Amino acid sequence: MKKQQILFVGGIIMVLIVVAVFLGTQSTTTELGETVQQVSTHEPVDIVLDFYGDWLQAANADNTDPYQAGLVDEPLLASTLRTRLSEVHGAEGIDPVLCQPETPTRIASRRVYEADDMVQLLVFSKEPRQQGQSIVTLKRQGEGWYIEDIQCAQESVAGDSEYTFEASGVLLKESVPKPFDSTVWHLGYTENDVYVKVVPIILDAESVCVDGTGTESTCDASQFVEVTQVALQGDMTEAGVLVKRLTVLQ
Repeated sequence: MKKQQILFVGGIIMVLIVVAVFLGTQSTTTELGETVQQVSTHEPVDIVLDFYGDWLQAANADNTDPYQAGLVDEPLLASTLRTRLSEVHGAEGIDPVLCQPETPTRIASRRVYEADDMVQLLVFSKEPRQQGQSIVTLKRQGEGWYIEDIQCAQESVAGDSEYTFEASGVLLKESVPKPFDSTVWHLGYTENDVYVKVVPIILDAESVCVDGTGTESTCDASQFVEVTQVALQGDMTEAGVLVKRLTVLQ
């Protein structure tokens, strides 16, 4: 009798665990015109990394690929995104989700924009280091989130560049928008004149800064001036861009 009670209680606990997982990942659905968009109450970064983790695993598998695994039908993707990914299946070029010429073995992400109803994250290759990045846009609907769009961005202006990040923009610190940390310097820039992005700047002893006269020196953040226009070259990390060269633009 005691054994049966233990088994009964254990069964209830398992059911509660399954229900909790279901509610978190399958959340609610809300009508959008004539379509129904499924959302998740998980954090945006967890939604993105779960999807990308499955996609990366299938892309590296010997006996399947993301399309055969049915990942293009992920209900947390917007219907327009599912359609676009389906249409490019088999087309030449880089993977439309990973955005890399070579399938990564490890990926990382970083939040670049956040508002009440929208979040944008960069997903990039951690191993091997590559220049491509995915810009993943999530939209809030009700109490949950869904992935509205994925765009590929090649930050480097030259395909054979030694850097994994190159962009021109303005230096931001006190004027950086929330939720970014106004106690550290950032680069604010745009991608294709559409995506406004902000990335933290990391300096080390090898970071070289070039002032308006062309003079080179080791970067000193105390000499930075708010909204100065600069060209930045460096390496993308999970914490931000490690500056290799920062040039003040005239």
